[in-house]
Amino acid sequence: MIDDINFSRVTSGNIDDDAANVIMQVEEWFNARTDQLNTILQMPAEATVQIGEVNLDSESDIRAFKLGVIASLTVLGKFPLSISTTSTEEDE
Repeated sequence: MIDDINFSRVTSGNIDDDAANVIMQVEEWFNARTDQLNTILQMPAEATVQIGEVNLDSESDIRAFKLGVIASLTVLGKFPLSISTTSTEEDE
């Protein structure tokens, strides 16, 4: 188990290109998943949902499922990291 990670809030920092690429890939994954959840919320009311072997086809089941999706999106929120580049004297 990793026990030396500092999760304190940092407003800026420097990372190498490999770390930046990993963060960008994780952000793409995160955005794809939240897009999928938002797509579920846009489905028509008369649609059915199949999760594995289970079919949700009653209006109350679909409503409860969508409430779960809304709760998930609320917990996930916005991706917590952002990357921006800054110019340095070496770049100029």
